[in-house]
Amino acid sequence: MDKEKALAELKDVLKPVPGIEGWCYSGLTVTGFMTPESISETTSLSLDPSDVWIVSYPRSGTTWTQNIVKLIRNNGEKDGVELQYSIPYAECNSKENLFPGRIDLDSLPKPRAFKSHLTYDLMLCGKPHTTPCKYIYIARNPKDMIVSYYHYFARIIVRQDVTLDWDLFIRN
Repeated sequence: MDKEKALAELKDVLKPVPGIEGWCYSGLTVTGFMTPESISETTSLSLDPSDVWIVSYPRSGTTWTQNIVKLIRNNGEKDGVELQYSIPYAECNSKENLFPGRIDLDSLPKPRAFKSHLTYDLMLCGKPHTTPCKYIYIARNPKDMIVSYYHYFARIIVRQDVTLDWDLFIRN
């Protein structure tokens, strides 16, 4: 699928969430760092059989898994490189994005690893099964994840002038 068609389709399905700097798609609320443009840009990434994607719903253990993958790749040695540079958040590295530490994903040395919170139907235009990559999918007890996600939004994402109501958060 070409990048412009993917972007048009994303703009049709991503809806702004009232009171939160972000978007909602198919029950997944994503931060303002992730835009239709940044998501569609991941579709033009040159993929390699040595690439590993760490995929999860937010607040499910992604950072732990990133650290495990990084240590495995470095034979258990710390390399001093921040996680966001060695295993970047793929959909937050758009050229238009102001995400801190944005890098060119295609320029990463191989073997590469990427982090993603996209749903299957959004990831790589809904065709991750057609790519040569490997995937690590992380699942967490939904009750634990939603409480963690609520506190994350309440602390980080919600604007200062808005109080995040638990019932509203659960409904959206």
